Amino acid sequence: MKKITIISLLTLTLLNAEELEKEIRYLGNDGIQESHEIICTNANSAVITINNNTKEISIGTNNIGSKMIDVAVQQICR
Repeated sequence: MKKITIISLLTLTLLNAEELEKEIRYLGNDGIQESHEIICTNANSAVITINNNTKEISIGTNNIGSKMIDVAVQQICR
């Protein structure tokens, strides 16, 4: 029983540590697109924009399509 508790706590700790690897700052919404700045602990950072109509995400000038924001974060924080 103690091993299961320890493994569970370790797993939760690792999941929380992954969340601390990045910071997502809301920059604004001009009615056409929404902007966020992604800042990673490995010194990588980028501004992403989300088109309000199509929901497509762009990293800088590269459009990555209608993917989840987590996909963009993973690409930036590699």
